[in-house]
Amino acid sequence: MYEPFNSSGKNLNFFGIEGKFKSLIISYLTGRYQKVTLNNDSSSTWELIKQGVPQGSVLGPLLFLLYINDLSKIIPNYNSIVLFADDINILVTDSNEEDFNSNINQSLNSLITWFSSNLLTKLS
Repeated sequence: MYEPFNSSGKNLNFFGIEGKFKSLIISYLTGRYQKVTLNNDSSSTWELIKQGVPQGSVLGPLLFLLYINDLSKIIPNYNSIVLFADDINILVTDSNEEDFNSNINQSLNSLITWFSSNLLTKLS
């Protein structure tokens, strides 16, 4: 199965995507290759794409929204998260500077953990 939905524990069935439609999405996302070309000169070899969706695709935004659906659950209740398309904003307010710093650090640490566990970044 397509790596991010499989390895991160996310499952297309959870969203009601089953049967032929699920097979179509998996087929759409697997077995794709890319290489880098600059000034008509190939600067890389063909490599298998293990993550992501084809740029400019109609399914890309939908799959992205399905993938980040649980992101808002990891932000503490005293902070707010605003999702719009592929933009993510976290609103942190507190009149006490020490509490503000603690709140923002907790939210950022939660995001780092979420991104890492969902294969959206690699920590070195």
